[in-house]
Amino acid sequence: MGVAAMQILPPADGGYYDIGAHTRGFQFEFLRQAFSHVFTSHVPIPAAGVAVWNTNWLASLGENWVLLGSGLILAGGVVVLLRNPRALLLYAGATGAFLAYFYLFSPIPQFVRYTGHLYLVLAMSLWLARSLEPRWTFRQPWASGCSARVERPFVALLWAAQIWAGAVSYAKDWQHPFSNSRAAAAYLVAHGYGANAMVGAQDFIVAPLAAILRRPIFYPERGEAGAFIIWDRHRLTSVDLDRMLAACARFYRITGQPVVLVLNAVVRKTVAGSPVPIQTQTLDNGFELRHLADFAEECMAADEIYHLYAYGRPVVPVP
Repeated sequence: MGVAAMQILPPADGGYYDIGAHTRGFQFEFLRQAFSHVFTSHVPIPAAGVAVWNTNWLASLGENWVLLGSGLILAGGVVVLLRNPRALLLYAGATGAFLAYFYLFSPIPQFVRYTGHLYLVLAMSLWLARSLEPRWTFRQPWASGCSARVERPFVALLWAAQIWAGAVSYAKDWQHPFSNSRAAAAYLVAHGYGANAMVGAQDFIVAPLAAILRRPIFYPERGEAGAFIIWDRHRLTSVDLDRMLAACARFYRITGQPVVLVLNAVVRKTVAGSPVPIQTQTLDNGFELRHLADFAEECMAADEIYHLYAYGRPVVPVP
């Protein structure tokens, strides 16, 4: 656990999490957020629609209902494990440790996919409760009797919720793409752009293309090419179009070939006072930004949409 903690704690130049956010002392809102993960991890039924990644349908009922559900699940876990205090001790200790971890790192996004450990702790504790002989038991005879009566409906309800969540997720994945990244990469290869220099933003959304194409992409947020994202303080949280186009110009001077600009937002220009998507735009330096294709089909990961552009010399029409 000590080695794991050393690896988990962010480095001094980490840019994803500011550990100083907790210097203000106890934050009740952080505790509420951590406690809510008990419910969303045990009952991870995704929301309606296509973009179900990192969503929870029941969480839309309101935070108070989620907190009530978390309390009932924790209470149910304790009651079921009363017949084996060794397993109960494991459940209480591990669950408490995870909740403390979620509280400590509350200032950073805590998506549903990060919190499943809480459910795994309960499943492991239930398994051990049946596998290990208790070295001692509670003196009150009602403890084991209550545990036996509650166990079957409690476990059945949680497993039904997990099966429901899995069935819904698999059905969505069968009907819709998880991401548009594969379609965008296939387009680039099919149209001869697979080997061209690429500039992409936002970096963490464009990064899947680097994995599929097996090549680095230049990320303006860091000012360097790479595949995965380095979350340090050298990385900018946002960049403007001018910075992206400047990077495209540098790569064009080096390669002499059109540079692919991959964005997760449409480039627009103002026409008659209204913003409209560009198709072909001549830039101040004489170069041209030409729209190639959009891959914005509704998918499970809602933000993984791509708009492709080519930066280069103006294309002269063939007479």
